[in-house]
Amino acid sequence: SRVCSSSSSSSTSRLVSERIVDLTAIDMEGVRHPVKGLTDHTLLRALMNHRLIDPASHRLDDINACTAECRVMVASEWLGKLPPRSEDEYDTLAAAANKGKVD
Repeated sequence: SRVCSSSSSSSTSRLVSERIVDLTAIDMEGVRHPVKGLTDHTLLRALMNHRLIDPASHRLDDINACTAECRVMVASEWLGKLPPRSEDEYDTLAAAANKGKVD
């Protein structure tokens, strides 16, 4: 699935209603799926919660990560709004790359 747009609330409050992120996932057939996720959660988790990804097919050893076949596209107007890569994100990508699971 590809993410083509999103909107989120940027607040320091930890209320769930203020952490909701709206995404649009586009499947391989081009069908658009509205997806709600939460800040501090992974895109993988949001897609699994909406049954757009089978969790068993996206489990790499001891980490939850998408395979190298997955692609995420973020609309250019949102790129500057993304937070810096977290240490957890870096570690997950590095672990998968070291195992030859991502390109």
